[in-house]
Amino acid sequence: MLAVRCRAGIHRPADAKEVLEFTHAIARVAKDRRALERLLAIAEKEDAKAWQAELKKLELTRFCHQVCRFVCRARCKRVCRHLCARRRRRVTSSRSSVAR
Repeated sequence: MLAVRCRAGIHRPADAKEVLEFTHAIARVAKDRRALERLLAIAEKEDAKAWQAELKKLELTRFCHQVCRFVCRARCKRVCRHLCARRRRRVTSSRSSVAR
């Protein structure tokens, strides 16, 4: 995925200050639905050039790997909710018919 395209070192340890700064930065982006949707769309396309441009625009370039992981997790949660929602409804409806 896009993590390969990030310029910062993958295995570089993060210190507490960096973690706090990332938390504040990603919270700002997470509140902006359009920005988050753009990141999700770019990750879906695996467009490294657009990814770098969007990170620069959002002032997140130094957090490339962390943002990539955050976006990938958000995307996976979305997919799992979609895939599992149908099953959950079927299980719930069959339970209610058994209880009658």
